Amino acid sequence: MKRQLLILALAAGLVGCSRPQKLSGTVTLDGKPLSGAAVILFPQEHGAETVVGMTDQNGRFIITPAAGRSIAYGTYKVVVSKREQLTPAQLNAFITPKELLPAKYSDLSQTVLSVNVTSAADIDLHLTR
Repeated sequence: MKRQLLILALAAGLVGCSRPQKLSGTVTLDGKPLSGAAVILFPQEHGAETVVGMTDQNGRFIITPAAGRSIAYGTYKVVVSKREQLTPAQLNAFITPKELLPAKYSDLSQTVLSVNVTSAADIDLHLTR
């Protein structure tokens, strides 16, 4: 009987500590939805994984980690990157697409963006030029 109670208590504790299975939010640039941008969260604590999402035409993104995984709680540096679209000829020439956003958002060493993941709440990023 005591063992069953211990197992139930542990299971209840684990349910209360479950980490988000996904994160979502929006990205705007100068007040307008930013479509086609990568949103990358780089963990600042040990044991967490980098997670990535892409914005849709409304600037919305959903970040879903690999199957069977969840997103760790903690602080993340955020990089938002949008690159120019290349022509087929440029792709064949292995040209690197130009970054369209300022380095203060698109470069990991310079980003001013960070989030603290404490729940599955929406993350809204309001960028300006």
